Amino acid sequence: MSSTVGINSMISPWFNIKETCAYLNIGRTKLRQLINDGRLKYYRLDGQIRIHQRDCDSLLIFEKSFNKLTRPQKQTVEDIHG
Repeated sequence: MSSTVGINSMISPWFNIKETCAYLNIGRTKLRQLINDGRLKYYRLDGQIRIHQRDCDSLLIFEKSFNKLTRPQKQTVEDIHG
């Protein structure tokens, strides 16, 4: 995990925009592109955009959104976090 990822991400699987960019090692423009292309899902929690670490890992491993993975692929991503 990148040292620029905040302490919150070590406790919570929910990343804010800055933490997501650091985790994926991308800029905000690329993040927006991934979201708009449907390759990365975001959620609104308490009015804030949040991205689940599971969705980031799915993108890194399989280059697609977690909800578009097969059952075995989803299990692979879930196994990363115990």
